[in-house]
Amino acid sequence: MPVARSTYWKEPTTSWFRVSKTVTLQGAQAGIDARTRTAVPESVMDNGDGDFQILADSVTIDGFTIQGAVNDPSAPPFTGLGAGIWSNPGFSGTHGGQVIANNIIRITSPASSWPTMAPFRPSFGRT
Repeated sequence: MPVARSTYWKEPTTSWFRVSKTVTLQGAQAGIDARTRTAVPESVMDNGDGDFQILADSVTIDGFTIQGAVNDPSAPPFTGLGAGIWSNPGFSGTHGGQVIANNIIRITSPASSWPTMAPFRPSFGRT
């Protein structure tokens, strides 16, 4: 499913994007190595609670900039995922197979001492 270039965010009351079906989400930079790309446009996901909650098998997220996950999941109102992309097979009953590729992950947690941007290229779940 292609996702147009733009900045996407969710209202706090609706929280993150819940992915509950097997799907391939292709941002504007799908298939382009995030470590070397300089081109715009970008499909930017920006939500304080986190951007994607994966609750299905074999989900692909490719070609996005993922940022803005700053809300503490252990603090009220307990809506934060604690990550830009969250997957927990033990919780959701999934068997994995997720492919997270060609994304730029911006680490924006105020408590983080990590760099502010990390290109993400590996494709986990592929053999």
